[in-house]
Amino acid sequence: MQFLNTGRRYQTIVLTILILVLCVSAWCQTFEEILGNFAQRRSGVCVLYAHAMAIAAADPATFSKLVFESYSGAWSVKLNGKRWAYVSREEVDKSIKAGFSAGEPNNILTVFSIAVSKTVGGFNYETGELDYGDGWMKYVGTGNWTLYDNEQGPGKSLKDGLDRLAREVKPDGTPSCPSTMGFGSLDEKTIPDYIDGVRKAKLVGGHDFMVDKYDAENRIVFLRNPHNPKELLEAPVDLLLNIPAGIDFMEPHPAPTEQTASSK
Repeated sequence: MQFLNTGRRYQTIVLTILILVLCVSAWCQTFEEILGNFAQRRSGVCVLYAHAMAIAAADPATFSKLVFESYSGAWSVKLNGKRWAYVSREEVDKSIKAGFSAGEPNNILTVFSIAVSKTVGGFNYETGELDYGDGWMKYVGTGNWTLYDNEQGPGKSLKDGLDRLAREVKPDGTPSCPSTMGFGSLDEKTIPDYIDGVRKAKLVGGHDFMVDKYDAENRIVFLRNPHNPKELLEAPVDLLLNIPAGIDFMEPHPAPTEQTASSK
């Protein structure tokens, strides 16, 4: 009898471990799994989408745990470690159906982007459209932009930003700090000598991209366009330095000081 009880206990332990492993594997997704069919559609939120993709790519395991789905089909989303937002299945379905969001209804990037838009007052409950609202950046990083022009000063020029990117990439070429790139006007009038290179690289003026990798040997920045995130675009550094562009390093928010925490 004791042998039977021991065997049952062993089976229970093994079954529990298997269940936990399955739960964890379903919870923690790779970036490609998180991406799914996520893409920018009619909403003009390229900056928000590019930033959301960047933080998901930088640490997909942690990002996977920011969105919790309930049995009722709604989601609870943890924003920047200190605020919760709630997104209903109806809101996601409406946004996708109207063409303002793209992705499977349970795609956590889609849900996360809607949660940020709702939190900052940029979500249209009638149409499902996403907008930036007010202060969206504080929920995806503080931001540290280099500029489009040649303003002087430490960290201000695009060259400074590209030099930092080159210094701080991981061994696999991915940025140590989640990063995006934004572009100014890219047409024949503004950059007549470089328009062919821009078109070859599929860069778009007035648009933001996620920085995916940096190839130091060939001096190429690989970008993802929110409109087609699964395609890696190759932007040579020599081209980037001659067109209006800037990098945003998404610095983490500083931890609250003891005084700040005690005053709340």
